[in-house]
Amino acid sequence: MDVYQSWREHAQELQDALTPEKRRDVLAMWWESIHQKAHDYADMVAAHPKNELITEAEAKAMMTAYLCGYMASRGWVTEDDAIQEAFTIGRAFRDHLRSLGVTFDNVSPAVGVIINEVIENIVRMAAGTAKTES
Repeated sequence: MDVYQSWREHAQELQDALTPEKRRDVLAMWWESIHQKAHDYADMVAAHPKNELITEAEAKAMMTAYLCGYMASRGWVTEDDAIQEAFTIGRAFRDHLRSLGVTFDNVSPAVGVIINEVIENIVRMAAGTAKTES
């Protein structure tokens, strides 16, 4: 079953999976990683006039990543499909930020890679296969 079919078939269970504790853990993982690896991005978001909309977009992307991993942990999709979806989530997230007027001109050129890595790590964490940093 693909990610989108699984999403439709298990919508209620996916909604129930996002407990306040899970949301907190996922967002903490996002912010910790961004502040360590892409602090210039975090500074840009904090100073941006649409920072509330950006923060909402971050939360949506991170929760979507978590749910993709959750679907893999339940066996509804393969882990490979969930991880592949992480890249789609990252691209859609950055495209959405651009639509809000965010430019990445004044941040590290690696910020896109860093965002994708964090999203992939969230998928893996939810799937139960988190990589350890070396």
